[in-house]
Amino acid sequence: MGRLAISTQPAFTTHIADTREESHKEDANMDAVIRVYTDGSGYKDQAGAAAVLVRTDGVHECRRVLRYHLGPLSEHTVYEAEAVGIILGAHLLLTEDPELASRDSSISLDNQAVIRAAEYIQRAQPGHYLLDHFRTLTDHLWQIRGAGYSLEMHWISGHDDAELNEFVDGQAKLAAEGHSSPMDDLPAFLHLPLRASLSATRQEYTRQLHERWQRDWMCSPRYQRHKHWAPDAATKSHMKTIESLSRRDSAVLFQLRTGHAPLNKHLHRMRCSESPTCDACGEADETVPHFIYECQARLTERRALRKAAGKNWRNRAYLLSDTTGVKALMGYVRDTGRMRWSRREEDDTQEGNFEDGERKEEEEVEDEEEGEDEEGARRAKETEEVDTTIEGLLKWFERLPRGEERGERDSA
Repeated sequence: MGRLAISTQPAFTTHIADTREESHKEDANMDAVIRVYTDGSGYKDQAGAAAVLVRTDGVHECRRVLRYHLGPLSEHTVYEAEAVGIILGAHLLLTEDPELASRDSSISLDNQAVIRAAEYIQRAQPGHYLLDHFRTLTDHLWQIRGAGYSLEMHWISGHDDAELNEFVDGQAKLAAEGHSSPMDDLPAFLHLPLRASLSATRQEYTRQLHERWQRDWMCSPRYQRHKHWAPDAATKSHMKTIESLSRRDSAVLFQLRTGHAPLNKHLHRMRCSESPTCDACGEADETVPHFIYECQARLTERRALRKAAGKNWRNRAYLLSDTTGVKALMGYVRDTGRMRWSRREEDDTQEGNFEDGERKEEEEVEDEEEGEDEEGARRAKETEEVDTTIEGLLKWFERLPRGEERGERDSA
């Protein structure tokens, strides 16, 4: 089935309240006689959808409920489950007794994104075929009920102890556990399994890739050396911490993590320093722990580190991996000026490089201008010589008698 035209007008209206409280107030004062509540749920790694129909005129003594199990969340999204929920709701309205169902109806759900997407047909997006089918059902419903029929979609805030909304939420979780309604009660559209969601497939692939990387990382010999500061190196929070650093801060952070930092202990081992002893205090080898926690010559900077990092400042893993800890540690490094650089030195270096480049560029421009001046002078001199020659020839021709000039032409 092809997509609906963008110009197609929906056979329903939508309304989204400004606040959670207002949504429940509107639900309590709703005029619709036939009300449908829908929900989609991701529960125990499975996706399920449900819809419940109730009447406010006392016709039904019990609620009509439909449930549908979509499948695992590795193939389907909660957004799709919400879309299937409104399909079930539209099917409940279509299968209601025509003599009793001509009254105004409503569909309420707690997902604003689905409401907006159902109202406006946009470019192809995940789950759009489900929303297209819902609109087809509502068009058919409007044709059956007549022009005076009214259907409204409302947003109702979830998890606020609204009875019917909580009831349908429980039914959706029941559907996620595999308890679908009998096939004969479901719309024909749902008799076959739904196609796998592209978004869910991508998420599942990314998850498996992350798990594989984590396994490889934990089996690596480097993990044993670095697990104290990076047990979760592939998590989003850790990657976000790294990405927020400047290039120079990232280099310093990894130097401190690995111990290969420009401190005397490591420099002496690399034969780049005469002694491993700390130059600031002269009391012990200048290792990373000594530099951060022990050096008595850096008490002032360490107080600022303690204040910025908080109560966990003595936890080395915290300083080397947590966002707040890393920020405080980088501030400490800059304050000490020990790691062969400081922010001021970096700025001065950048400014000096800029000035050197600017000076070189000015010299090149001056050389070009001097060359242009010399070339212009040479051309001006040549032009002056040509003008002088032409002027001399003209004067010579003016002194010649006309006959001589004509005779010369005849003899020629």
